[in-house]
Amino acid sequence: MGNCLVLRNEAKNKQIVLKNNSISSIFLMKALFRQVDITSIVFMRIVFGGLAFGEMMGLFAYYHLTKDTFNPEKFNFRYHILDWVRPLPEPYLSMVFIIGLVAGLGILLGKCYRISCIVTFLVLMYAFSMEQSLYLNHGYLMIWLSFILAFFPMNRSFSLDVVKRPEIRLKTVPVYFQFILAFLMGVVYFYGGIAKMNPDWIRAQPLLIWMEYKKDLFVIGPIIKQDIVAWIMAWGGLLLDLSCAFLLMFRKTRKFGMTLAVGFHITNVLIFNIGAFPWLSICLSLMFFPPDLIPNFLKWLDKKWSFFGRLRERHNIRFAHYGGPMNLYDRRVKRMKFVLIALASVHLLIPLRHHLYTGNVNWTEEGHKFAWRMMLRNKNGKGEFIIKDAEGKIIKRESGRSLLTRRQWHKMIGQPDMILQFAQHLGEKYESEGHSGVSVYADIELKLNDNEYQQFINPEVDLMKQKWHAFKSEDWIMPFEYSH
Repeated sequence: MGNCLVLRNEAKNKQIVLKNNSISSIFLMKALFRQVDITSIVFMRIVFGGLAFGEMMGLFAYYHLTKDTFNPEKFNFRYHILDWVRPLPEPYLSMVFIIGLVAGLGILLGKCYRISCIVTFLVLMYAFSMEQSLYLNHGYLMIWLSFILAFFPMNRSFSLDVVKRPEIRLKTVPVYFQFILAFLMGVVYFYGGIAKMNPDWIRAQPLLIWMEYKKDLFVIGPIIKQDIVAWIMAWGGLLLDLSCAFLLMFRKTRKFGMTLAVGFHITNVLIFNIGAFPWLSICLSLMFFPPDLIPNFLKWLDKKWSFFGRLRERHNIRFAHYGGPMNLYDRRVKRMKFVLIALASVHLLIPLRHHLYTGNVNWTEEGHKFAWRMMLRNKNGKGEFIIKDAEGKIIKRESGRSLLTRRQWHKMIGQPDMILQFAQHLGEKYESEGHSGVSVYADIELKLNDNEYQQFINPEVDLMKQKWHAFKSEDWIMPFEYSH
Protein backbone atom coordinates (compact mmCIF):
# COMPACT_ATOMS: atom_id res chain seq x y z
CA MET A 1 0.00 0.00 0.00
CA GLY A 2 2.82 2.36 0.92
CA ASN A 3 4.61 1.62 -2.34
CA CYS A 4 1.46 2.42 -4.30
CA LEU A 5 1.15 5.80 -2.55
CA VAL A 6 4.81 6.60 -3.31
CA LEU A 7 4.39 5.68 -6.96
CA ARG A 8 1.20 7.73 -7.18
CA ASN A 9 2.91 10.78 -5.62
CA GLU A 10 5.91 10.44 -7.99
CA ALA A 11 3.59 10.27 -11.00
CA LYS A 12 1.69 13.32 -9.72
CA ASN A 13 4.94 15.26 -9.24
CA LYS A 14 6.07 14.36 -12.78
CA GLN A 15 2.76 15.62 -14.16
CA ILE A 16 3.22 18.91 -12.29
CA VAL A 17 6.77 19.28 -13.64
CA LEU A 18 5.65 18.54 -17.19
CA LYS A 19 2.77 20.96 -16.84
CA ASN A 20 5.07 23.70 -15.52
CA ASN A 21 7.54 23.07 -18.36
CA SER A 22 4.68 23.23 -20.85
CA ILE A 23 3.48 26.52 -19.35
CA SER A 24 7.02 27.93 -19.52
CA SER A 25 7.34 26.90 -23.16
CA ILE A 26 3.99 28.45 -24.04
CA PHE A 27 4.93 31.64 -22.19
CA LEU A 28 8.26 31.82 -24.07
CA MET A 29 6.62 31.32 -27.47
CA LYS A 30 3.93 33.90 -26.67
CA ALA A 31 6.64 36.34 -25.65
CA LEU A 32 8.50 35.79 -28.92
CA PHE A 33 5.32 36.24 -30.96
CA ARG A 34 4.30 39.44 -29.15
CA GLN A 35 3.48 42.22 -31.65
CA VAL A 36 5.83 45.22 -31.53
CA ASP A 37 6.51 48.32 -33.63
CA ILE A 38 8.14 47.42 -36.97
CA THR A 39 10.42 50.49 -36.90
CA SER A 40 13.39 48.71 -35.27
CA ILE A 41 13.79 46.11 -37.98
CA VAL A 42 13.17 48.72 -40.70
CA PHE A 43 16.04 50.69 -39.17
CA MET A 44 18.26 47.60 -39.44
CA ARG A 45 17.25 47.18 -43.08
CA ILE A 46 18.41 50.69 -43.91
CA VAL A 47 21.68 50.26 -41.97
CA PHE A 48 22.44 46.89 -43.47
CA GLY A 49 21.60 48.06 -46.99
CA GLY A 50 24.02 50.97 -46.66
CA LEU A 51 26.80 48.76 -45.25
CA ALA A 52 26.22 46.09 -47.91
CA PHE A 53 26.49 48.76 -50.61
CA GLY A 54 29.76 49.97 -49.05
CA GLU A 55 31.14 46.44 -48.81
CA MET A 56 30.25 45.78 -52.43
CA MET A 57 31.87 49.03 -53.51
CA GLY A 58 35.08 48.08 -51.69
CA LEU A 59 35.20 44.68 -53.38
CA PHE A 60 34.51 46.19 -56.78
CA ALA A 61 36.50 49.43 -56.76
CA TYR A 62 39.43 48.43 -54.56
CA TYR A 63 40.00 44.69 -54.86
CA HIS A 64 38.76 44.21 -58.42
CA LEU A 65 39.49 47.42 -60.33
CA THR A 66 42.54 48.59 -58.35
CA LYS A 67 44.21 45.42 -57.05
CA ASP A 68 43.03 43.05 -59.82
CA THR A 69 42.38 40.43 -57.15
CA PHE A 70 39.80 38.49 -59.17
CA ASN A 71 41.79 38.17 -62.40
CA PRO A 72 40.91 34.73 -63.90
CA GLU A 73 44.42 34.55 -65.38
CA LYS A 74 46.01 34.62 -61.93
CA PHE A 75 46.06 32.11 -59.09
CA ASN A 76 43.30 32.42 -56.49
CA PHE A 77 42.97 30.66 -53.13
CA ARG A 78 39.61 28.96 -52.81
CA TYR A 79 37.72 27.14 -50.08
CA HIS A 80 37.98 23.39 -50.50
CA ILE A 81 34.23 22.83 -50.59
CA LEU A 82 33.94 25.63 -53.18
CA ASP A 83 37.03 24.92 -55.27
CA TRP A 84 34.87 24.89 -58.41
CA VAL A 85 34.22 28.65 -58.11
CA ARG A 86 36.15 30.69 -60.68
CA PRO A 87 36.29 34.45 -61.45
CA LEU A 88 34.38 35.46 -64.57
CA PRO A 89 36.25 37.30 -67.35
CA GLU A 90 35.58 40.97 -68.04
CA PRO A 91 33.15 42.60 -68.52
CA TYR A 92 30.98 39.94 -66.85
CA LEU A 93 32.63 40.15 -63.42
CA SER A 94 32.19 43.93 -63.30
CA MET A 95 28.55 43.42 -64.25
CA VAL A 96 28.15 41.04 -61.30
CA PHE A 97 29.50 43.65 -58.88
CA ILE A 98 27.32 46.39 -60.41
CA ILE A 99 24.28 44.15 -59.93
CA GLY A 100 25.40 43.66 -56.32
CA LEU A 101 25.65 47.42 -55.82
CA VAL A 102 22.12 47.87 -57.15
CA ALA A 103 20.92 45.09 -54.83
CA GLY A 104 22.52 46.82 -51.83
CA LEU A 105 20.63 50.00 -52.70
CA GLY A 106 17.51 47.88 -53.14
CA ILE A 107 17.79 46.69 -49.54
CA LEU A 108 18.40 50.22 -48.25
CA LEU A 109 15.40 51.65 -50.13
CA GLY A 110 13.19 48.59 -49.69
CA LYS A 111 12.80 48.09 -53.44
CA CYS A 112 12.28 44.51 -54.68
CA TYR A 113 13.46 43.72 -51.16
CA ARG A 114 13.62 39.93 -51.09
CA ILE A 115 15.22 39.70 -54.52
CA SER A 116 17.73 42.36 -53.44
CA CYS A 117 18.64 40.35 -50.32
CA ILE A 118 19.13 37.12 -52.26
CA VAL A 119 21.20 38.87 -54.97
CA THR A 120 23.36 40.54 -52.28
CA PHE A 121 23.86 37.15 -50.63
CA LEU A 122 24.88 35.51 -53.90
CA VAL A 123 27.28 38.29 -54.96
CA LEU A 124 28.96 38.49 -51.53
CA MET A 125 29.20 34.71 -51.38
CA TYR A 126 30.67 34.60 -54.88
CA ALA A 127 33.24 37.34 -54.16
CA PHE A 128 34.53 35.75 -50.95
CA SER A 129 34.52 32.28 -52.52
CA MET A 130 36.72 33.45 -55.39
CA GLU A 131 39.58 34.45 -53.07
CA GLN A 132 40.03 32.92 -49.62
CA SER A 133 42.65 35.48 -48.62
CA LEU A 134 39.84 38.06 -48.42
CA TYR A 135 38.15 36.24 -45.52
CA LEU A 136 37.04 38.59 -42.76
CA ASN A 137 34.57 37.90 -39.95
CA HIS A 138 32.41 40.87 -40.88
CA GLY A 139 32.18 39.58 -44.46
CA TYR A 140 31.00 36.21 -43.16
CA LEU A 141 28.45 37.93 -40.91
CA MET A 142 27.13 40.04 -43.80
CA ILE A 143 26.72 36.95 -45.97
CA TRP A 144 24.65 35.32 -43.24
CA LEU A 145 22.57 38.44 -42.67
CA SER A 146 21.82 39.02 -46.35
CA PHE A 147 20.39 35.51 -46.52
CA ILE A 148 18.47 35.59 -43.23
CA LEU A 149 16.99 39.06 -43.78
CA ALA A 150 15.41 37.90 -47.04
CA PHE A 151 12.83 36.16 -44.84
CA PHE A 152 12.17 39.22 -42.67
CA PRO A 153 9.30 41.66 -43.45
CA MET A 154 11.71 44.61 -43.36
CA ASN A 155 10.21 46.15 -46.50
CA ARG A 156 6.70 46.37 -45.09
CA SER A 157 7.13 49.96 -43.91
CA PHE A 158 8.99 53.07 -45.10
CA SER A 159 10.05 51.46 -48.36
CA LEU A 160 9.58 51.80 -52.11
CA ASP A 161 7.79 48.45 -52.05
CA VAL A 162 5.12 50.02 -49.82
CA VAL A 163 4.91 53.07 -52.09
CA LYS A 164 4.10 50.74 -54.97
CA ARG A 165 1.85 48.40 -52.97
CA PRO A 166 0.47 50.20 -49.88
CA GLU A 167 -1.63 47.16 -48.94
CA ILE A 168 1.50 45.27 -47.79
CA ARG A 169 2.31 47.86 -45.11
CA LEU A 170 2.62 46.65 -41.53
CA LYS A 171 2.72 48.62 -38.31
CA THR A 172 3.66 45.77 -36.01
CA VAL A 173 5.49 42.44 -36.32
CA PRO A 174 6.36 39.64 -33.89
CA VAL A 175 9.30 40.53 -31.65
CA TYR A 176 11.18 37.38 -32.66
CA PHE A 177 12.57 39.20 -35.72
CA GLN A 178 14.38 41.58 -33.40
CA PHE A 179 15.29 38.67 -31.11
CA ILE A 180 17.05 36.85 -33.98
CA LEU A 181 19.21 39.90 -34.72
CA ALA A 182 20.11 40.27 -31.05
CA PHE A 183 20.88 36.55 -30.81
CA LEU A 184 23.27 36.69 -33.78
CA MET A 185 25.19 39.56 -32.20
CA GLY A 186 25.21 37.81 -28.83
CA VAL A 187 26.84 34.76 -30.43
CA VAL A 188 29.52 36.95 -32.02
CA TYR A 189 30.30 38.61 -28.68
CA PHE A 190 30.34 35.46 -26.56
CA TYR A 191 32.36 33.24 -28.88
CA GLY A 192 34.74 36.12 -29.48
CA GLY A 193 35.33 36.18 -25.73
CA ILE A 194 35.76 32.41 -25.45
CA ALA A 195 38.38 32.53 -28.22
CA LYS A 196 40.35 35.15 -26.29
CA MET A 197 40.80 32.77 -23.36
CA ASN A 198 44.20 31.53 -24.52
CA PRO A 199 47.73 31.94 -23.08
CA ASP A 200 48.90 34.51 -25.64
CA TRP A 201 45.90 36.83 -25.30
CA ILE A 202 46.21 36.73 -21.51
CA ARG A 203 49.75 38.09 -22.03
CA ALA A 204 48.36 40.90 -24.23
CA GLN A 205 49.63 39.21 -27.40
CA PRO A 206 49.37 40.07 -30.25
CA LEU A 207 48.19 43.55 -29.16
CA LEU A 208 51.64 44.47 -27.81
CA ILE A 209 53.04 43.78 -31.29
CA TRP A 210 50.29 45.64 -33.14
CA MET A 211 50.41 48.73 -30.91
CA GLU A 212 54.05 49.17 -31.87
CA TYR A 213 52.99 49.29 -35.52
CA LYS A 214 50.41 51.98 -34.70
CA LYS A 215 52.72 54.40 -32.89
CA ASP A 216 52.69 56.85 -35.82
CA LEU A 217 48.92 57.30 -35.87
CA PHE A 218 47.78 60.92 -35.70
CA VAL A 219 47.19 62.18 -32.12
CA ILE A 220 46.59 58.74 -30.54
CA GLY A 221 49.88 57.17 -31.68
CA PRO A 222 52.02 58.30 -28.70
CA ILE A 223 49.29 57.08 -26.33
CA ILE A 224 48.60 53.62 -27.70
CA LYS A 225 52.27 52.72 -28.03
CA GLN A 226 52.40 52.48 -24.22
CA ASP A 227 52.37 48.83 -23.10
CA ILE A 228 49.65 49.48 -20.54
CA VAL A 229 47.20 50.32 -23.35
CA ALA A 230 47.67 46.87 -24.94
CA TRP A 231 47.12 45.19 -21.55
CA ILE A 232 43.96 47.20 -20.92
CA MET A 233 42.63 46.41 -24.39
CA ALA A 234 43.43 42.71 -24.04
CA TRP A 235 41.73 42.18 -20.69
CA GLY A 236 39.02 44.73 -21.38
CA GLY A 237 38.19 43.08 -24.71
CA LEU A 238 38.10 39.65 -23.10
CA LEU A 239 35.76 40.71 -20.28
CA LEU A 240 33.58 42.78 -22.61
CA ASP A 241 33.09 40.00 -25.14
CA LEU A 242 32.22 37.45 -22.44
CA SER A 243 29.77 39.72 -20.64
CA CYS A 244 28.37 42.11 -23.26
CA ALA A 245 25.45 39.99 -24.46
CA PHE A 246 24.41 39.30 -20.85
CA LEU A 247 24.72 42.97 -19.88
CA LEU A 248 22.54 43.91 -22.84
CA MET A 249 19.91 41.33 -21.96
CA PHE A 250 18.85 42.95 -18.67
CA ARG A 251 17.23 46.35 -18.19
CA LYS A 252 19.36 47.44 -15.25
CA THR A 253 22.69 46.76 -17.00
CA ARG A 254 21.67 47.43 -20.61
CA LYS A 255 22.81 51.06 -20.86
CA PHE A 256 26.11 50.24 -19.19
CA GLY A 257 26.70 47.34 -21.58
CA MET A 258 25.86 49.48 -24.61
CA THR A 259 28.23 52.23 -23.46
CA LEU A 260 31.05 49.68 -23.17
CA ALA A 261 30.20 48.18 -26.56
CA VAL A 262 30.18 51.56 -28.33
CA GLY A 263 33.48 52.54 -26.69
CA PHE A 264 35.02 49.20 -27.69
CA HIS A 265 33.93 49.44 -31.32
CA ILE A 266 34.88 53.11 -31.73
CA THR A 267 38.32 52.29 -30.34
CA ASN A 268 38.69 49.59 -33.00
CA VAL A 269 37.66 52.08 -35.68
CA LEU A 270 40.34 54.54 -34.56
CA ILE A 271 43.16 51.99 -34.31
CA PHE A 272 42.39 49.13 -36.69
CA ASN A 273 41.07 49.08 -40.23
CA ILE A 274 38.34 46.44 -39.89
CA GLY A 275 35.74 47.78 -42.30
CA ALA A 276 32.02 47.73 -41.54
CA PHE A 277 32.18 45.39 -38.56
CA PRO A 278 32.16 48.00 -35.74
CA TRP A 279 29.20 49.91 -37.20
CA LEU A 280 27.24 46.75 -37.90
CA SER A 281 27.96 45.48 -34.38
CA ILE A 282 26.79 48.72 -32.74
CA CYS A 283 23.49 48.68 -34.66
CA LEU A 284 22.90 44.98 -33.97
CA SER A 285 23.60 45.60 -30.27
CA LEU A 286 20.69 48.08 -30.27
CA MET A 287 18.40 45.13 -30.99
CA PHE A 288 18.77 44.09 -27.34
CA PHE A 289 16.86 47.23 -26.33
CA PRO A 290 13.04 47.39 -26.12
CA PRO A 291 11.33 47.74 -29.53
CA ASP A 292 10.17 51.27 -28.69
CA LEU A 293 13.74 52.65 -28.43
CA ILE A 294 14.17 53.58 -32.10
CA PRO A 295 10.55 54.81 -32.60
CA ASN A 296 10.96 57.09 -29.55
CA PHE A 297 14.29 58.34 -30.89
CA LEU A 298 12.67 59.17 -34.24
CA LYS A 299 9.91 61.10 -32.46
CA TRP A 300 12.59 63.09 -30.64
CA LEU A 301 14.32 63.65 -33.97
CA ASP A 302 11.05 64.91 -35.48
CA LYS A 303 11.03 67.73 -32.95
CA LYS A 304 14.71 68.62 -33.38
CA TRP A 305 14.85 68.49 -37.19
CA SER A 306 11.74 69.98 -38.75
CA PHE A 307 12.59 68.67 -42.24
CA PHE A 308 12.80 65.10 -40.95
CA GLY A 309 9.57 65.58 -38.99
CA ARG A 310 7.66 66.88 -42.03
CA LEU A 311 8.92 63.99 -44.14
CA ARG A 312 7.72 61.43 -41.62
CA GLU A 313 4.40 63.24 -41.18
CA ARG A 314 3.71 63.18 -44.93
CA HIS A 315 4.57 59.51 -45.04
CA ASN A 316 2.21 58.72 -42.14
CA ILE A 317 -0.63 60.75 -43.64
CA ARG A 318 -0.24 59.12 -47.05
CA PHE A 319 -0.38 55.61 -45.63
CA ALA A 320 -2.68 56.28 -42.67
CA HIS A 321 -5.34 53.91 -43.99
CA TYR A 322 -2.90 51.05 -44.49
CA GLY A 323 -1.04 48.80 -42.14
CA GLY A 324 -1.78 46.63 -39.16
CA PRO A 325 -0.31 43.72 -37.24
CA MET A 326 1.39 40.82 -38.97
CA ASN A 327 -0.86 37.78 -39.32
CA LEU A 328 0.40 35.27 -36.75
CA TYR A 329 -1.64 32.49 -38.36
CA ASP A 330 0.31 32.71 -41.59
CA ARG A 331 2.02 29.36 -42.30
CA ARG A 332 5.39 31.05 -42.67
CA VAL A 333 5.02 32.60 -39.22
CA LYS A 334 4.06 29.26 -37.67
CA ARG A 335 7.15 27.63 -39.13
CA MET A 336 9.39 30.34 -37.72
CA LYS A 337 9.84 28.54 -34.38
CA PHE A 338 11.57 25.67 -36.22
CA VAL A 339 13.69 28.19 -38.11
CA LEU A 340 14.68 29.73 -34.77
CA ILE A 341 15.81 26.37 -33.41
CA ALA A 342 17.77 25.53 -36.58
CA LEU A 343 19.40 28.97 -36.68
CA ALA A 344 20.41 28.80 -33.03
CA SER A 345 21.83 25.29 -33.44
CA VAL A 346 23.96 26.19 -36.46
CA HIS A 347 25.42 29.32 -34.92
CA LEU A 348 26.10 27.67 -31.58
CA LEU A 349 27.76 24.57 -33.04
CA ILE A 350 29.93 25.86 -35.92
CA PRO A 351 32.28 27.87 -33.65
CA LEU A 352 32.93 24.73 -31.58
CA ARG A 353 34.18 22.59 -34.42
CA HIS A 354 37.86 23.34 -33.73
CA HIS A 355 37.56 20.91 -30.81
CA LEU A 356 37.40 18.13 -33.40
CA TYR A 357 41.07 18.76 -34.19
CA THR A 358 44.23 18.36 -32.17
CA GLY A 359 46.71 21.15 -31.66
CA ASN A 360 46.53 24.90 -31.11
CA VAL A 361 43.88 26.32 -33.45
CA ASN A 362 45.76 29.64 -33.72
CA TRP A 363 48.70 27.64 -35.11
CA THR A 364 47.00 25.01 -37.28
CA GLU A 365 44.06 27.22 -38.37
CA GLU A 366 41.88 24.09 -38.33
CA GLY A 367 38.43 25.34 -37.32
CA HIS A 368 39.58 28.95 -37.10
CA LYS A 369 37.33 30.47 -39.77
CA PHE A 370 33.59 30.99 -39.28
CA ALA A 371 34.04 30.81 -35.48
CA TRP A 372 34.32 34.51 -34.50
CA ARG A 373 37.99 34.07 -33.61
CA MET A 374 38.88 37.71 -34.20
CA MET A 375 42.30 39.39 -34.06
CA LEU A 376 43.92 36.63 -32.01
CA ARG A 377 47.23 36.01 -33.72
CA ASN A 378 50.08 37.69 -35.49
CA LYS A 379 52.02 35.40 -37.81
CA ASN A 380 55.32 35.95 -39.56
CA GLY A 381 56.63 33.23 -41.83
CA LYS A 382 59.67 32.48 -43.94
CA GLY A 383 60.70 29.64 -46.16
CA GLU A 384 60.23 28.16 -49.60
CA PHE A 385 58.70 25.40 -51.68
CA ILE A 386 61.05 22.78 -53.10
CA ILE A 387 59.95 21.26 -56.40
CA LYS A 388 61.51 17.93 -57.37
CA ASP A 389 61.23 15.64 -60.40
CA ALA A 390 60.54 11.91 -60.46
CA GLU A 391 64.20 11.13 -59.72
CA GLY A 392 64.27 13.40 -56.67
CA LYS A 393 66.35 16.10 -58.29
CA ILE A 394 65.47 19.66 -57.36
CA ILE A 395 63.85 21.52 -60.26
CA LYS A 396 63.50 24.81 -58.43
CA ARG A 397 63.19 26.46 -55.04
CA GLU A 398 60.22 28.83 -55.07
CA SER A 399 59.18 31.30 -52.34
CA GLY A 400 55.89 32.11 -54.08
CA ARG A 401 56.22 35.86 -53.70
CA SER A 402 56.54 36.47 -57.43
CA LEU A 403 53.37 34.47 -58.19
CA LEU A 404 51.13 35.89 -55.47
CA THR A 405 49.98 39.32 -54.36
CA ARG A 406 51.39 40.64 -51.11
CA ARG A 407 48.11 39.93 -49.29
CA GLN A 408 47.91 36.40 -50.70
CA TRP A 409 51.46 35.56 -49.66
CA HIS A 410 51.09 36.89 -46.10
CA LYS A 411 47.80 35.04 -45.63
CA MET A 412 49.11 31.84 -47.21
CA ILE A 413 52.34 31.55 -45.21
CA GLY A 414 50.42 31.03 -41.95
CA GLN A 415 47.54 28.84 -43.18
CA PRO A 416 48.19 25.17 -43.98
CA ASP A 417 45.22 24.69 -46.31
CA MET A 418 46.41 27.60 -48.46
CA ILE A 419 49.98 26.28 -48.39
CA LEU A 420 48.66 22.95 -49.65
CA GLN A 421 46.69 24.64 -52.44
CA PHE A 422 49.66 26.66 -53.60
CA ALA A 423 52.05 23.70 -53.41
CA GLN A 424 49.75 21.66 -55.65
CA HIS A 425 49.38 24.63 -58.00
CA LEU A 426 53.18 24.75 -58.30
CA GLY A 427 53.29 21.01 -58.96
CA GLU A 428 50.69 21.26 -61.71
CA LYS A 429 52.53 24.25 -63.18
CA TYR A 430 55.81 22.36 -63.53
CA GLU A 431 54.06 19.23 -64.80
CA SER A 432 52.46 21.35 -67.53
CA GLU A 433 55.96 22.50 -68.48
CA GLY A 434 57.04 18.94 -69.26
CA HIS A 435 58.31 17.59 -65.91
CA SER A 436 56.91 14.22 -64.86
CA GLY A 437 56.42 12.79 -61.39
CA VAL A 438 56.69 16.21 -59.75
CA SER A 439 56.77 16.36 -55.96
CA VAL A 440 56.53 19.53 -53.85
CA TYR A 441 57.83 20.06 -50.32
CA ALA A 442 57.38 23.08 -48.05
CA ASP A 443 60.25 24.15 -45.82
CA ILE A 444 58.47 26.89 -43.87
CA GLU A 445 59.10 28.31 -40.41
CA LEU A 446 56.47 30.36 -38.61
CA LYS A 447 56.47 32.79 -35.70
CA LEU A 448 53.17 32.95 -33.77
CA ASN A 449 52.85 36.23 -31.85
CA ASP A 450 56.03 36.74 -29.80
CA ASN A 451 57.00 33.05 -29.71
CA GLU A 452 60.14 31.81 -31.44
CA TYR A 453 60.17 30.66 -35.09
CA GLN A 454 59.22 26.99 -35.40
CA GLN A 455 58.94 24.50 -38.24
CA PHE A 456 55.39 24.84 -39.54
CA ILE A 457 55.10 22.22 -42.27
CA ASN A 458 56.83 18.84 -42.24
CA PRO A 459 59.56 19.35 -44.90
CA GLU A 460 59.71 15.62 -45.67
CA VAL A 461 56.06 15.31 -46.76
CA ASP A 462 55.21 15.51 -50.48
CA LEU A 463 52.25 17.91 -50.55
CA MET A 464 51.23 16.70 -54.01
CA LYS A 465 50.03 13.49 -52.35
CA GLN A 466 48.04 15.17 -49.59
CA LYS A 467 44.37 16.08 -49.37
CA TRP A 468 42.70 18.52 -47.02
CA HIS A 469 40.23 16.85 -44.65
CA ALA A 470 37.21 18.74 -43.37
CA PHE A 471 37.09 17.15 -39.90
CA LYS A 472 40.46 15.49 -39.47
CA SER A 473 43.77 16.89 -38.23
CA GLU A 474 46.53 16.99 -40.82
CA ASP A 475 49.63 15.12 -39.60
CA TRP A 476 51.93 17.12 -41.91
CA ILE A 477 51.34 20.25 -39.80
CA MET A 478 54.07 20.34 -37.19
CA PRO A 479 52.96 20.65 -33.53
CA PHE A 480 53.30 23.99 -31.78
CA GLU A 481 55.24 24.60 -28.58
CA TYR A 482 55.07 27.79 -26.54
CA SER A 483 58.47 29.37 -26.04
CA HIS A 484 57.35 31.23 -22.90
